Amino acid sequence: QAVAVSAGTVRMSGFDLMSDGVVNTGTPGIADEGTEVDAVSVHDVLAERPFWDVVKLDIEGYEYRLIEDLTDSEFAKIGMFTMEFHHPIEADTDARGRGLEALLRSKGFATDYNWAWGCQGRLRARR
Repeated sequence: QAVAVSAGTVRMSGFDLMSDGVVNTGTPGIADEGTEVDAVSVHDVLAERPFWDVVKLDIEGYEYRLIEDLTDSEFAKIGMFTMEFHHPIEADTDARGRGLEALLRSKGFATDYNWAWGCQGRLRARR
């Protein structure tokens, strides 16, 4: 299963099947093409507990869509985010990561913007 903005079916692209699982090829994880999988709603997952110490994201470009869909009450339930962020256009990676950082700061998190290089970067945000 995948965790997505809403429950249903999503397509996971950029994954090569291997005998012991899948390997990501670096393209966005949830897209218009690829292997079809069931998805659970991130909102349903977050509703399972009153507080989440850490939410770790490494979802190949889908992190923007997922974080932007969270509600204020869901943000309030999270103590820390640690994530890798991605952007398909290398020149835009840092700016997009800084946008995530600004959004998390606006939700009350202190951030540690580790780096952006190539088409990916690292960001931590904690209360």
